[in-house]
Amino acid sequence: RLFDVGEFVVRECHDGCDGGRAWLDAGWGNDDVKSVEPPTMIILALLVPAGIFRSAHCLSTPPQKKSLPSLPRRIRARIAPFTLPFFEDGLGFECTECGKCCRVSGDVWLSPEEVAGVSALLNITAKAFREQHVRAVLSPSDAIEDEEYGGSWMCLKKKQHDGSCTFLKESGQCAIYSARPVQCETYPFWPSILNSMETWEDEAVVQDNTPLRSGERYWNADEGGCEGIIAPSASSTSENNADVRIVERQTIVAKMKAARKQWRRFPADEIKETSWFL
Repeated sequence: RLFDVGEFVVRECHDGCDGGRAWLDAGWGNDDVKSVEPPTMIILALLVPAGIFRSAHCLSTPPQKKSLPSLPRRIRARIAPFTLPFFEDGLGFECTECGKCCRVSGDVWLSPEEVAGVSALLNITAKAFREQHVRAVLSPSDAIEDEEYGGSWMCLKKKQHDGSCTFLKESGQCAIYSARPVQCETYPFWPSILNSMETWEDEAVVQDNTPLRSGERYWNADEGGCEGIIAPSASSTSENNADVRIVERQTIVAKMKAARKQWRRFPADEIKETSWFL
């Protein structure tokens, strides 16, 4: 039998031909072929719309097998495009080092191991770190103890004159950049921001003193936003589209997973529901 899967064709030989294996043929001859085990063939058959099956000759001799570039992605894009994230081809982003993400009204919570890492970087004790840079603590007595790491979660202080992070230097740089918490390292690739194309574009802001176009906004401490995000709708019309830095899907997914794991580990559900989002 033979049936189409997008631009591909699946052929299954008779029982005497290579043990009943199937062959995934890209349609350009025997040089562009990928072998498919029967279980995979069955899954593909279930995903293909009914009514497109037709009889065909059997491949009596297995064709030469060669790897097709990005084969899994191409198959997924053809048979189930609705399962692919909107960032499948990457997202335009390049940090402008504006430091505005360090000035938003939200909190920054450090896990127990992050507290240890920052304390070591500053060459101070955990007690000194808590006294100098922390405004709130969640200890095991206050919440469920972290089963993997133990210890307390700590919320960083904010500077009184502008509400910025205690570690934001006058130059706009982070004083603990090499040991910055996951919350900071993964922004803006948080699950809440990557929920959809709309939430990603809503996080984008225009640099100060740049004329606003329809639907654009400037950064403010309450709403936040990232001026390094290149919204797909904007980059597609940009004259400098070739200069847009694209963050690959693998990197996006890795950061998103790290942020999600950190958020799930955080022991205070009430805080997660009211003032701390990732």
